[in-house]
Parts: sequence; structure tokens; C-alpha cells
Amino acid sequence: LDLIHSVHPSLILLDIVMPGVNGYETLSILKSDPSTKNIPVIMLTIKGADDEIKKGLSLGADDYMIKPCNLDLLIKRVNAFLRK
Repeated sequence: LDLIHSVHPSLILLDIVMPGVNGYETLSILKSDPSTKNIPVIMLTIKGADDEIKKGLSLGADDYMIKPCNLDLLIKRVNAFLRK
């Protein structure tokens, strides 16, 4: 989170399974902070159950992809967000 504030990325790829704070908590923090709430976030995770996808999207994820994913599709989605 500190790095995000110093780098100001154009897009974030976020996993749910992370040490310490999980991706859902990180997403909630990002979307509640005025300085980061407009950064597009694509959840990229092994968690693919319907309730997990709904949770990620309801917390503000802009897209949700399940690993392993098609690299070409990931690149297309990233580029689509970066063109906005």
C-alpha cells in the first residue's frame, strides 16, 4: 500500500491470497482512499467460486480473472483499462 501511494500506478493486478492483509482487505482500503479509489483494479486469483467473484466485484474490483488465465486475454483487459 505504501508503494501504491508513492508510485501512483495506472492499474493494479491484485491477488486475494497474500501474506498478511488479503486482497479483499487491500481492495477495500484502496477503494475507500480518495487518492487511490479511481485506480482500476483487476483481481487475478486462483479463487474462482461465484461468491468470491461477487465479493471482489462488490468491493470495487473493476474486473476479476481466475488463474491460470489466458495471457492474451489478460493483456487485452489491461490495455482496455489503460486506454480509458
